[in-house]
Amino acid sequence: MKTPDLHPTQLGILNKLLFAQTLRYSDLKIDPEMENNTFQFHLDKVLSMGFVEKVDEGYSLTLQGKKMATHIKTESNEMVRIRKVSASLYCIRNNKGIFETLIYRRLKHPFYGKQGFPTGKIDLGERFEVAAQRELLEETGFQGNPVLFNIIHYLVKDSVTHELLDDKLLFEFFVKEPTGVLTGSSEGEYEWIPINQIREKIQNPFDSIDIYQKALEHIMDFDGVVFFEELEHLTDDF
Repeated sequence: MKTPDLHPTQLGILNKLLFAQTLRYSDLKIDPEMENNTFQFHLDKVLSMGFVEKVDEGYSLTLQGKKMATHIKTESNEMVRIRKVSASLYCIRNNKGIFETLIYRRLKHPFYGKQGFPTGKIDLGERFEVAAQRELLEETGFQGNPVLFNIIHYLVKDSVTHELLDDKLLFEFFVKEPTGVLTGSSEGEYEWIPINQIREKIQNPFDSIDIYQKALEHIMDFDGVVFFEELEHLTDDF
């Protein structure tokens, strides 16, 4: 579910109800010094959004409210930032004895103009392999059988301030000999290149060329072992 921006008082109401089946109005009030009209305004907000309901004994969380409350950091009464989960696709083909991989140049902010491999978000409740198949079709027009070979936890930070810009979990799949017609999308342009020429062809990479080289070597020698790594990515192009 999409997490809306909530006032600290509204978060506090949800936070209190996390630890009780029901609460009376007087027990629910966050700040005893807050004017009743002000508190009632915030209580009405969470009622109207469907997160809280009025019951005989007082107030309680609805199912939607319980889902929303899972995004609250109870110690600090703040919303938890949600980590992005994505699938990345390495398409491989044998073109007359030359192994090639499909790269793309991003035509969308952030990272406009960067080169790499097609990547898309995994939807909530979606199985990872199904997401990879969907992204393959949506991004390239191809179909195939994605195989998971690597998982990367990326911490994307500003190269100067080291401020955290993004936190994402990337599931990397390879697809050998995809079928169909390459159509691409409005978000990027695609090109087949020989695997042994990625250092010459990728001039503006999302990541270090060494990371791409390592991934492709893993794919070509894949023995069923899935790798996991955590990387800190510094950028000034966000």
